[in-house]
Amino acid sequence: MTEPVQRCGVVALAGKPNVGKSTLLNRLVGRSLSITSGRPQTTSHQLRGIRTEGAVQIIYTDTPGISLHGRHPRSRQLNQVALEALEHIDLVLFVVAALHWDEADRYALRQLRPGPWMLVINKADLVRPRSLLLPHIQELSGRLDCLEVIPVSAATGANVRHLELELTRRLPEAPHLFPDHQWTDRQEDFLIMERVREKLLRQLRLELPYQMTVQVENLRREGGLMHVDAVIWVEQSRHKAIVIGAGGRQLQKIGRAARLDLERLLSCRMMLCLRVRHRPVVASRKNAGTGEA
Repeated sequence: MTEPVQRCGVVALAGKPNVGKSTLLNRLVGRSLSITSGRPQTTSHQLRGIRTEGAVQIIYTDTPGISLHGRHPRSRQLNQVALEALEHIDLVLFVVAALHWDEADRYALRQLRPGPWMLVINKADLVRPRSLLLPHIQELSGRLDCLEVIPVSAATGANVRHLELELTRRLPEAPHLFPDHQWTDRQEDFLIMERVREKLLRQLRLELPYQMTVQVENLRREGGLMHVDAVIWVEQSRHKAIVIGAGGRQLQKIGRAARLDLERLLSCRMMLCLRVRHRPVVASRKNAGTGEA
């Protein structure tokens, strides 16, 4: 018997902010890889997830939402990250929210480089009544020059398998770029930083600006236990009290939620120690809040 022909390709997920690209990436990869929250532009880095099934390997690239309001420094920076991620790829999944098609979607679409792309209508499960979905699909199919228009629900997984099959048959014949067991190109410290940042965004919601950053200072393994020391940097000293909370309870809650997610993601037990520091000030035991999860 002959070996099946190997197929491999890079597929980028693109679109305006908050249409569910990261949730779709997680569904396609089969792991909670990309962080999500209710806030637009939660994704701030290019992130690759790898799915290998037999002879087929798809490298999915998650991108920050392409913002119509690119004059803001943060939006301009994230737009640049997104556009750089769209270079050297085989196919684009342009993601929109069901029943929504506006100037922000059109602007994001205009930023794509010439090449094959498919339109993915996400959040199809939220359409009520369901009869509204087919005319919406037909309208966009007639208006846009894309390979396919596929409705899905990243949240429930509905029709995602059909999307995967359509992608598979359009991939080039090529050897796999990564070992079959590998599911991301990112190191553990990046995954830890992102998971802590996700819990900060979810827990604090609009209380703090996006400028919070997370840095892993120490990571080591002892037997089956991973020890992680990380710092949450805030822009203003008054923000430290918000992150730490009364008696350190807010920080402990954030750390515990991040630890539980990371233990599932990395398949190990973890001791996670978080500290909060004000960026302009040299951190010391006196000004560092500590919480362990």
